[in-house]
Amino acid sequence: MSQPPLALTIGDPGGIGPEIALKAWAALRQTGPAFALIGGAHAFPTDAPLAPINRIEEAPAAFTTGLPVLTAPEIVPVPVRIGAP
Repeated sequence: MSQPPLALTIGDPGGIGPEIALKAWAALRQTGPAFALIGGAHAFPTDAPLAPINRIEEAPAAFTTGLPVLTAPEIVPVPVRIGAP
């Protein structure tokens, strides 16, 4: 995985973005390309294999152990209801 990491936004936390991101990570974690999700970890189940990062450049190193999630400081965690905007 020598390519620069991709940065994806989480989209609506109550939508299917977090689920799709986890499935994509599971399928690509060994081969890449590495990517990171920009959004809050609060949108994922508590047992989701996440790898919190502080900078997008950290994504390739974290990618094999968990889905890299970059939480911007201005993101305020709000209660997430799956299927509700």
